Amino acid sequence: MVAHFHPPKSLPADPLGQRLHEIFGRNLWDFIEAPASAPGQKPKWRTITDYPLRPRILWQRWQDLTTLIGVRFDGLTTYALIDIDAESPYCNVEAIAQ
Repeated sequence: MVAHFHPPKSLPADPLGQRLHEIFGRNLWDFIEAPASAPGQKPKWRTITDYPLRPRILWQRWQDLTTLIGVRFDGLTTYALIDIDAESPYCNVEAIAQ
């Protein structure tokens, strides 16, 4: 019988990159990416399912200002992300107090 050896995934050296992988690295076989678009323009997302996104590449692309990167959820998730823009009606003292 032949055992298959799968080496552990190399994590980023940066602790923030390791934390990013800890939060978002559960479903790296199904990720999305797009070139960063101009403000007001819709990104041209494409889904990648042919190969997994390696933890170090996730961290590199996360830091790359010319690339948008995202991962898809499985049937269950344990986190939420809220993005409130600076000019949003929700980004003011009154809205935050509510």
